[in-house]
Amino acid sequence: MQAPKYDVSFSPDMALGVLLYLAQTSDNAAFKSWVRWVDDSRPCIAELAGQCVVKGWPRICTDDSQDKRCTFRPSTCNYFELMGIKLGVPEGNLCRRVLQSFGIRADYILPTTEMAMSNAVFNEPGYPMHLSAAEIFLIDKLQMTSVASRAGAVALALRDSKNPFFLFLAEGASQKVRDLVLEQCPSPQHPSRSRTQWAWERTSSDKAYLDSMYWDCIFMGRLLGA
Repeated sequence: MQAPKYDVSFSPDMALGVLLYLAQTSDNAAFKSWVRWVDDSRPCIAELAGQCVVKGWPRICTDDSQDKRCTFRPSTCNYFELMGIKLGVPEGNLCRRVLQSFGIRADYILPTTEMAMSNAVFNEPGYPMHLSAAEIFLIDKLQMTSVASRAGAVALALRDSKNPFFLFLAEGASQKVRDLVLEQCPSPQHPSRSRTQWAWERTSSDKAYLDSMYWDCIFMGRLLGA
């Protein structure tokens, strides 16, 4: 895998998808390459004689000069460092090193699972809740599951009990999850109308599964052991 390509739509939210790939594949070389790109692409905040003498905060893409949407968030820093620990890549502590270069003490990691629980409880319905679910899924992949992340998973399932991904995070491969996937996913008798939606990132009341891109259902099937 090469370092990820970045475009106008890339953001720390989408970085979760790449981190999940890395957690699944343990692709050490790809992670090293990505961290190196991020470090090299930090914006310049001070120049001298046309040369950058002070670089700024890490970012996921380089075309966000107006909206700063690509700037690392605290959770992005956490997951980068935790992925580095998992893959044996010390360079994953990029944020810590940048803070230290600014003379700021950085000898701790923020409470990742507690933040994920808070996001699960307070994020808005729809895509923001899906991001919370992706965080908890990543925490499980990193083998960092805690009481707090379990509580977050349960909160998501209670807030939208018809979302099979949320329910899977809370219950695992239960019969209830299987029945929900079979109930919602397309079949030969009831195919997807437009194949445009990853259904689990929408509220269940939107019935986005009627326009499933199929990959959302393949994803759930594989989680369930199909």
